[in-house]
Parts: sequence; C-alpha cells; structure tokens
Amino acid sequence: MKRNKVLSVAIPIMLLAGCGGVDKASTDNKSKVEAKQENKKVKLSKEDYPNKVYELCLDFNRKYTEHERILNLPARKSTQDSSLETLQSQLGGLITVTDKVLNIEPPSEYEDVHKNVAESMNHFKKSFELNKKIYSAKDKTTSSHLAMVKESDEELKKAKECWSKFENVINDKKSIGTRKTVSEGDGTVTEQDLKDLDRKAGIDIDAVKKNTTKEGKEFEGSWGFEKDGKFIPTFIFKGNTFETYARAEYPSKKNYVTGTWVYRKDSSELMLTIKQAYAEGKPIDSERHIIALKVQNFGDNKMQLFDGENFQTYRFVKQK
Repeated sequence: MKRNKVLSVAIPIMLLAGCGGVDKASTDNKSKVEAKQENKKVKLSKEDYPNKVYELCLDFNRKYTEHERILNLPARKSTQDSSLETLQSQLGGLITVTDKVLNIEPPSEYEDVHKNVAESMNHFKKSFELNKKIYSAKDKTTSSHLAMVKESDEELKKAKECWSKFENVINDKKSIGTRKTVSEGDGTVTEQDLKDLDRKAGIDIDAVKKNTTKEGKEFEGSWGFEKDGKFIPTFIFKGNTFETYARAEYPSKKNYVTGTWVYRKDSSELMLTIKQAYAEGKPIDSERHIIALKVQNFGDNKMQLFDGENFQTYRFVKQK
C-alpha cells in the first residue's frame, strides 16, 4: 500500500510517497545505539553558535532533500528491500542531525532562537521515528498503522510551524536556509563568511540579482533535469502560467499541477498560485494555494529554488 503525502510538499515533483515494507528491527536497534552515543550536551559560545547551527541546518536540508528524492523514485527503479533500507538509513541520518541540534546548549544571547529551532527539531525527530515504523510495517491497513501515519503528519506540521517562528527570530541574527543580511562587526559572522557558507549550499544571491529582471522573462521556458542524455521537463513557464510534473512523467498529467506565477524581484521570490492539481489522475484540493519559492541561484541555464515552508531545495536546468 502506498502512503500519500508522507511529507507534505509544495509541488508534484514529490507528490506521491511510500513503499512496501519488511521488518528491520536490527536497523532500528542500531540507530538507537548511535543516537545514544550522540546524546551529549555541547555548550557553544556566542561566536560559535550561529555558524554551528547554520551548518547543521544546511546538513539537515541536504539530507531531507535527498530523502524526498528517494521517496519518489519510480518503483521500477529500485527493489522494495533496497528502497526500504535506504529510507531507514536516511531517517537515521536525519534523526542524528536533530539530536545534534537538540544537544546544543546555547549562549544566553541565542536562547530565544534555540528555543524555536529545538522545538522544531524535536517534532521533526518524532515524525522521523514514526516513519521508520511506518515504512517497515508489514500490514499497512491496520487502524494502529493509520493512526501512526496521522500522528507523523501532525508532528511534521508542528515542526514546520516552529521552523517558521525560528526563521522570524533569526532574521536579525543569522541566515538559516535562506540568506539574510547580517551586519559586519557583530562578533558572530561577516557578510563574506555568510556568502561562503551560502555557496557551499549552492546559494548565490548576487547571481540572482544580476541575472533576473523585474518582469521575470528569463524564467520562461522548460526547466527540469537531464538523464541519460535526455532532458526531462519538470517546470514549464509560459507567459504568466506554469505547469509542473512529477519526476520523469512528462507529458503525462497523471500527477500534475498548473496555475499562474509572478516573480518578485525585490524579495527574489517566485509566487505560484495553484489553479488545478491532480494525483493519480484525479483532481485534488491542494493544501497550499499560494506558494512562495525563494530563488537562491540563477544563471548559466541553472536555477535553485527553496521552499521555506517545507524546508526543501529544488535544482533545475533549463532546456536549451
């Protein structure tokens, strides 16, 4: 049985999620041992805290994005067992990162910041731990299994709500996920330090400012990825409308979203308004009707977008 919306996402690149399962008790036990080993409090100074949390959040983002990618591989691309093993391993890695954040003892200057990020990571961790059980369950039709699915989704929703609070508090202190302006000489991080960290994550706001216009005409065209020498469309921008397809399913509209878009140059955001959405060929009511995607990099026929609400990074190339 497939589980739809394991992790709530914005666009159908990752619309459907789930896989069959077998028991993996030994894997779970190993993860618990590793988690205990990581369970040590680390006291950070005012100078070290911003960079440490920033690096952990980037690591979390990378692992989360890769986890989503594996979740949405077509079933024919991998065997059931190997997919499950990969998912369990990824969840273990994500839990390890959440533990590292939770085990930080922040300086007094960042207690308000850490309260929200720790609360967010705590909910993420609970969701991931539930997902480990959900994925490995033999019978996915029982009431207890469906209750776990619901609880996991609720924990994920709470995690994202806390993450939004975290971003609001951090705006005046440090960039997390999306780049913010930081004053030099504050004893924590310089503008150049921030740019260097951003580039490690594929972020280049200077390139976005240089290569985009107020009208956003440069976004028009087909965006996607290349595989075996063939271009696979994911996003198609035409005039003020857009279409987006599940990975490798174009031109099928079985899992598909369409609507209108506008580019906000002042905030480097693509604003998508969903008009129609389909899952498995059936119309669905999208949970989010308006989606703001931060343009983190743009140029040389490449684009990187970040969905702050769902903490996901998307990278595309443009069809030449």
